Amino acid sequence: MQPKISVIVPVYNAAKFLPRCLDSVLAQNFQGIEIICINDGSTDNSEQIINEYIQKDNRIKLINQPNKGAAAARNVGIKAAEGNYIAFIDADDFFSTGLFELFAEKNVKNNVDIFMFNGIIDDGKKQVTQYFYSNTLFKPNVSESDTIDYSHFANFFYGNQSICNKIYRTDFLRENNILLNEGTIFEDTLFYFMTVIHAKKIKFTYTPYYNYTYNSQSVTNTIGANAFGLFDIFDAMENEAKKCGLWEFFRYALFQLEYEKFIETLGKTEAQIRPELFERAKAYLKERITELDPNIYGRLVNINYCGALLNYTFEQFADTLLLSREEFRFSQTKPETPLFSIIVPVYNTRRFLPLCLKSLINQTFDNFEIICVNDGSPDDSGKLLQDYAEKDARITVISQKNKGLGGARNTGIRAAKGEYLLFVDSDDWLSLGTLEKIKKTIDQNRADIGMFGFYEFLDQTMQIRVADYLKLFDGKGLCTCKEIADKMYASQCVWNKFYKRSFFIDNNLFFAENVYFEDLSVHTKAMVKAASIAFCRHNLYYYRIRGNSIMQSEYSHKKIDDLIYAFSGTIRWLKREKLFTDYRAPLAAFANVCLQMHLRKAGNTYGKILHERIVGTPELRELLGIAKH
Repeated sequence: MQPKISVIVPVYNAAKFLPRCLDSVLAQNFQGIEIICINDGSTDNSEQIINEYIQKDNRIKLINQPNKGAAAARNVGIKAAEGNYIAFIDADDFFSTGLFELFAEKNVKNNVDIFMFNGIIDDGKKQVTQYFYSNTLFKPNVSESDTIDYSHFANFFYGNQSICNKIYRTDFLRENNILLNEGTIFEDTLFYFMTVIHAKKIKFTYTPYYNYTYNSQSVTNTIGANAFGLFDIFDAMENEAKKCGLWEFFRYALFQLEYEKFIETLGKTEAQIRPELFERAKAYLKERITELDPNIYGRLVNINYCGALLNYTFEQFADTLLLSREEFRFSQTKPETPLFSIIVPVYNTRRFLPLCLKSLINQTFDNFEIICVNDGSPDDSGKLLQDYAEKDARITVISQKNKGLGGARNTGIRAAKGEYLLFVDSDDWLSLGTLEKIKKTIDQNRADIGMFGFYEFLDQTMQIRVADYLKLFDGKGLCTCKEIADKMYASQCVWNKFYKRSFFIDNNLFFAENVYFEDLSVHTKAMVKAASIAFCRHNLYYYRIRGNSIMQSEYSHKKIDDLIYAFSGTIRWLKREKLFTDYRAPLAAFANVCLQMHLRKAGNTYGKILHERIVGTPELRELLGIAKH
């Protein structure tokens, strides 16, 4: 006998998308459903649309209420549900066909508490298919045929916090008194945590059945006073974990979640609320850090948030999560055989260096060296580097005349002793657990190259964005470049990768010096030469976008020359290696996007010069299929 599913649809001014949503539910080849639409005080014609559907299908019910928000509307639906199981869908989203049939098939013998299914995010750009989760959500060897619980998750909060990509057993929710937290943000995250830690039987599929429509005007993208509800949500999660005897299991994952949610919220919160939220978040996280490891994490830097002008920008907030200068995890011992060599080129970045160096010194994994190359900085970056080196034996400072970013990296490579190389620009920083997470990937497979995710930090607006390029490689394990050739230029930077040093040296992977765009050639050579490429599926690197950085500076004849040379030199190398045919298509696709972007940004004068150089370069004409005039 088929179970009955109650589909709960909170509706608020969703007339534009509501028919698509309801049609997707009715299109399921599954008779045992009821659709409960909670009209949450809509001022458009959403109610009229629902009533029109009710006339066609008596499985649809309408409940009207004053506007109380999506969480309150869902709770009304949970209480009204008559089905054995409950599913949620937002009125601007839709299901793919076959979902409920698959659920019935998976659930026929298991009587599961939760059935999870994947989803696709539509950001309106149609550029990248983004999924809710991948196999990195679970521990190795977990398959769709398994019945699992919380202990089978490897990255508990990784992309799976939505309430809408799951079907819940109704009695399971009611027996555990699980409802949504009303009047706050991130209520889905709390609901997800409460349900999954209590569930004894969970089934899942990687197949995407939920289609999420991203709305840039959504209330979740502009946050007001309800931002302070975060503290209540995190307290509730921690209390529940302790109550269930699972605090040790979840405490590090919860801290990481709290940190990321506070950062995300600060970037979206209304300006007048940010100062107070900043101070409360700082105090909250300080307490959590002390609980996690009081021997390592001492008192935090005492700073104040100076009003709506945001005199203390994001790096000061991140700085407070690290130790004060006197309480760094300074090491008096330099490892003889470090696993990692972290190479930091430095040029005129005195303002940003403390955060960068703190993020390295305080890594939770200890076996590494830091090679800072002072590339002729006219400011006092060199003095600051020496101050740090005197306190930490793992830091080596090399000073040289200015050779550019590539030249500084080359100096670091030649001095490195580690088994693996990482490159960190001196105005950027790493997540505290970066090396520990990378080591786990290395322990699984000692690949020539490993790729990891990163955040973009917009220096002028303090916003932080997740760069989701790793989702292009969902489902990929250890692979070669040929297997991912069409995506090899998803990110051509070297700072979001780790490299086996012997591989780098053996293949002469040094950077061009005193040029812009030095990464392209090294990235291409490394990718195609690598015997194996691995993926560390965490966002570990914070990349700062500055208005006056090297890559953001104004155009010049040299910058245009270097851009043309980066591509033409790469093409010539591929031809010498007899690899041009294999990799022409991905390089051409990347070149087309990259050059079009530079043509737009260069302005009229330099744009014309760049266009002439592109057309006048034989290698680029061949790559892009441009006829010579």
